[in-house]
Amino acid sequence: MAETEDLFSAAGAALAGGERERAERLYRQLLERQPAHVAAWRALAGLLEAAGRMQEAEAAEREAARQEALPLLDVAEGLLARGQPGKARSLLQRVLALDPASERALRLGADAARVAGDYPAALDHYRRLAALRPMNPLARAGAALFAGEPPALHAPGLVLPSPFVRWTDWLPLERRDEVFAYALSHRSEMADATVWQPDGYKAMTGVRRASVLYEPEPILEWFVPLLRRSLPEVRRRLGMPAFEVGRVELQLTFHGDGGFYDQHRDTGWPEAPAEETDPRRISFVAYFARRPRRFSGGELLLFDTDPRSGQALRDGTLVEPDDNSVVFFPSVVLHEVRPIRLDSTDPADGRITLNGWIHDAAGRAPDYRP
Repeated sequence: MAETEDLFSAAGAALAGGERERAERLYRQLLERQPAHVAAWRALAGLLEAAGRMQEAEAAEREAARQEALPLLDVAEGLLARGQPGKARSLLQRVLALDPASERALRLGADAARVAGDYPAALDHYRRLAALRPMNPLARAGAALFAGEPPALHAPGLVLPSPFVRWTDWLPLERRDEVFAYALSHRSEMADATVWQPDGYKAMTGVRRASVLYEPEPILEWFVPLLRRSLPEVRRRLGMPAFEVGRVELQLTFHGDGGFYDQHRDTGWPEAPAEETDPRRISFVAYFARRPRRFSGGELLLFDTDPRSGQALRDGTLVEPDDNSVVFFPSVVLHEVRPIRLDSTDPADGRITLNGWIHDAAGRAPDYRP
């Protein structure tokens, strides 16, 4: 380090004395030994600009910015891994101001935007990455997903954002009000939500905490036909092969304070009965809540999943539980419901959903993987 600073001082003295060639030689010698020396890159850029060597000066300035950004990128990636996307995004904005062509910053920025539920920002980052790398599978898949387009390519073996389709203001207002009123009037009929265990379905509050009313008949009558009409566009945007629709499961679910559902997938569980899980192809969640929401949390998180192991590799895309919105996603995608925080005991203040699964009539296990 002392030798490096000696070279930097000697180069500066040479430059001050009008010995530009010697100064340039010393700066380059220093940078061969310590490429991350930002001040040396900037001094070299200034020297080259003064000599009228503009292309070389611009290249040196770009490298200075890149080197200045690198440690910030490491910090931002650590913040994102520790579940602090807000701080990571602030830092990544600084990085991209320094180095707009940083592919790593654009990728991390897209990740941070997704886990914060900021879809326009995620789309912007993926499009900028695609402009730099038009054939990059991640850039193409992410740009298509957040633009509401079908998958741009099939890339088996790659970890890409899990596909989903989300619509807001989905139901006509009278239907939205009907579901909300029905949920409140039938709250006392709801049972504790269960999860599958080798000895059957059981309530396990350490894994899932919610109340459920199964197959609400008055809602089924009109809700299932609506799902069927929506299915062609949903399947197109998920990039999912066509299948004959069989059973549609429907649950009316309530989450109050402390409600959640730990990481899981809705199909493909080897320990569960095949007739219960294997035919599920598309999962859906329609949300109902007071406006503005009285609770916090309760977001759906769709994990980025390793297609080989089926394990979640990192946080993926956050879906806000906005009133009268709906989300569809492949049932093989790992996901969770984040804990709800609510100070009220009024059921009308809670998180209400119509959620369920669209089955393959052939009863086949899904061959689709994100």
